[in-house]
Amino acid sequence: MPLTERLIGDPAAEIRVQTYLKGTPIAALAQGCVHVVVFWETSCGPCTASIPRLTELQRRYPDVVFLGVAVNWTDFGELEAFVRDQGDAIGYRIAADLPLSPGERQGTMYRTWYKAAYETGVPSAFIIDRDGRIAWIGPPWDIDDPLAAVVEGRWDLAAAREEQEATLRRDKVRELWSLEETVERHLAAGDRTGLLQAYDTAFAADPGLEPLHGLHKFALLLLSARDEAALDYARHLIGAVVADQIDPLIQLGLMLAGAAEQGTEAPDWPPAATVRIGDLLIYLLSTMPAKAVEQGTEAPDWPPAAANLALTAITQAEALFNEETHPRLRMMLAEAAARALLVVGRTGEAADRARAARALAPAFALASDTELAAIISQLDQFVAHCDAAAGRGD
Repeated sequence: MPLTERLIGDPAAEIRVQTYLKGTPIAALAQGCVHVVVFWETSCGPCTASIPRLTELQRRYPDVVFLGVAVNWTDFGELEAFVRDQGDAIGYRIAADLPLSPGERQGTMYRTWYKAAYETGVPSAFIIDRDGRIAWIGPPWDIDDPLAAVVEGRWDLAAAREEQEATLRRDKVRELWSLEETVERHLAAGDRTGLLQAYDTAFAADPGLEPLHGLHKFALLLLSARDEAALDYARHLIGAVVADQIDPLIQLGLMLAGAAEQGTEAPDWPPAATVRIGDLLIYLLSTMPAKAVEQGTEAPDWPPAAANLALTAITQAEALFNEETHPRLRMMLAEAAARALLVVGRTGEAADRARAARALAPAFALASDTELAAIISQLDQFVAHCDAAAGRGD
């Protein structure tokens, strides 16, 4: 189904939900009334964290209709239990999105509101003005000023629309979404050849898309065959397309290191502590129909070649680090580099890099105390393995 976009300044789509889980149901947007529609998921931490803020705003603006629409749900009982357990913490209406078809994860409002506005993350809030037009879109924690302006009748709708249009043009959002919908169709059909052709066609028509989606093409090549074609494309990305872009270089370094490690025969060193190296590959493999992937082809010298290329990407990424680079990223790349160095037999350097990763472990701020202890334990084991491989006994 083609996507019909709805942007700031456009009339909002219909309210179409399966059922209400909290509050008085509304059948439609009321003319002359300001509405706030928030898309959220039960598994989303920031969504849960935004509940008290939205409840407070509903109390502050009793004439504004706040509606939280649960999207991407599959277990209705789980959704009901979540809302019930929140109790009075949720002080606004809650509804479950209406599935496009029975058993379908994607819902009607998810498509006609959220995707139609090119949104990519939850929670995502929409302010609808008194004329039923979309006035603002953004995360709930940024809603205070625009909501006050809309309620008070001083919101500059034209300026907000132009700002959104400028973002869509700058970030090539429409082009990316068109490519992603094409990719989804080929994935559903298990059409690997069509997938690769879709990427090549899009990149030829708009080279600016390749830095954004070249990683996905590389992942597909890597999943399909561990051969020179995959490495050639990685060299192209590292050397020309994303040579000065730190995030893609980090991803390439991690993916290549993980693939090189997986290509060795039963490596006996501990698994990655800070990140599942090659997670993007694992995710794509788990979601891609089997007939789209033909695994098992791997040249004998492929693992060391991939490991050396991983080290190139990691070195380029680290050259772009600055004083603001989070220690967590430094730790992840140090560990990935150590694993790649082990594959190529540079055991002394691997041990040094493993120790560098271990030294940065206490800065892994996103982990709980329990998770941090597990990370440190795994890195300690990895350091010991690297020391043993390098002949550095106690």
